Amino acid sequence: ALLTSLLTLFLVKQEKPSKQYSMLRREIETIKKSQRQLINTLQSNDQSDLQPGSYTGTAFAISKEGYFITNYHVTEGADSLYLQTQSGNYQKAIVVAYDKVSDLALLKVLKASKQAVDVPYAFAKSKINIGSSIFTLGFPNEEIVYKEGYISGKNGFEGDTMQYRLEMMAQPGQSGSPIIDSKGTIIGIIAGKDTELDGTTYAVSSSALMRLIASLPSEVHVNLPKINKLKKLSREEQIKKIQACVGVLQVYKSKS
Repeated sequence: ALLTSLLTLFLVKQEKPSKQYSMLRREIETIKKSQRQLINTLQSNDQSDLQPGSYTGTAFAISKEGYFITNYHVTEGADSLYLQTQSGNYQKAIVVAYDKVSDLALLKVLKASKQAVDVPYAFAKSKINIGSSIFTLGFPNEEIVYKEGYISGKNGFEGDTMQYRLEMMAQPGQSGSPIIDSKGTIIGIIAGKDTELDGTTYAVSSSALMRLIASLPSEVHVNLPKINKLKKLSREEQIKKIQACVGVLQVYKSKS
């Protein structure tokens, strides 16, 4: 009986979300305006098979070839994914690979623009220090929103070594948002927040993204940018360049 109890406790602790951990995808059943906008702009013969989107998240570009990253929990169970970037156009996306444990999903935009995406930031290969200032750009609303804070812990929820603990307000819809340091380097991806500690947010570290990229089959080529073009820019200039690479991800399911 004792062994059974301990095993049950272990399994429960592995589950996310818990009552204390809230994932940050955004339910949109009541957001009629954005639903109608998406239905009207989709260039698909299968529009009649789609119902209004179930929820949204954020995704951002990681290479000029049209690859984006978001959270696995945003894409889980989705039949259709559409990404809207700063251009205002919706593009169909598919999940190329994912890591359920780290809560990451790699997306590929189909029929991407002939003009390659200029990804101006680089990615941290290891964790940065507690106290470091950070900021994010994401979509808790229909328009992109800027928020800032700092790293309060090198490990995340319940000591997860693949996460950071942040002191920064976060809202539903920000799942998949990039976490950027003062030099314009991507250090993580927002995943969830603590429901019992106001302002405590959790982010998957960029090292987990590196691990996912390294695990891809040889035929999938994701060329992460090696040069950080944001180092010497002001925060306002950094934001202007970054927001061109960040989009709102609409998640759809077919009618049953």
